[in-house]
Amino acid sequence: MNTISAVARRRLGALVLALWMILFACPGVAENARPLIAERIDLIRHGESEDNLEQGQTVTRLDGTLLPSRGKVLSGWNAASLTMRGVAQAVKAGELLRAWDKREKVALRDALWLYSPLLRTRQTLTGVLLGAELTEPNSVKIRADTRLFERSAGSLTNLTWEEAGAIWPEMKRGRNATVFTRAEASYPDGESLASVYLRAADALDEALSKERRVIVVSHELTIKAILAHLLRRTIDDTAFLLKVENARPISLARRNGAWEIMSADP
Repeated sequence: MNTISAVARRRLGALVLALWMILFACPGVAENARPLIAERIDLIRHGESEDNLEQGQTVTRLDGTLLPSRGKVLSGWNAASLTMRGVAQAVKAGELLRAWDKREKVALRDALWLYSPLLRTRQTLTGVLLGAELTEPNSVKIRADTRLFERSAGSLTNLTWEEAGAIWPEMKRGRNATVFTRAEASYPDGESLASVYLRAADALDEALSKERRVIVVSHELTIKAILAHLLRRTIDDTAFLLKVENARPISLARRNGAWEIMSADP
């Protein structure tokens, strides 16, 4: 069976990224005014993945096997799977949404569910729907959107932070690296948070102009970009400070024309 080499995959990823940059990097694309009809949006980061654990921590894979983590990995657009804990987190998120749903004008089953089609977000969506008791065929509107992908880590994809630092010295700075502090900074052959903002905000505005409630299952940095868009209508370095936990819903309501984060209490 023929396989695509790592180099070929990186080149293909770079080509896809270049095409996205052409489509979404034009000034003002994400800010085009669309009339909003949405009243509520729920943002859910994927559950814990095999790439999220610190070096030496035990990874409990979905097939039941245990292995030590090699360290936090720059997942980007890779096919990392959830851990058993990640699946449990996703189901819990669905249960929490169902508890909140008792007081909402637009029910979960009437919302549009948007998700990133990467493996860990698809698995999370399945768990959330299970917890929300929405597993019947065609019970909800679901749509995949590649504009909700995580930020591309380019040529550093699948590398641990330590491995990445050996190739790109900037990563030796850890959380102080420019890619975690400056919205315009990008990985080698990868994306900046500002680029993610343009594509994710465009996808979101499109949905919010057509649906009264939207639920997004995506990734940490993508959700940070979306929050910056909803709360401030712009992206800057402060977006990195927004806290986005694994499979912990962040719900916003539109009041007096502005989006506000709601209390997490059901």
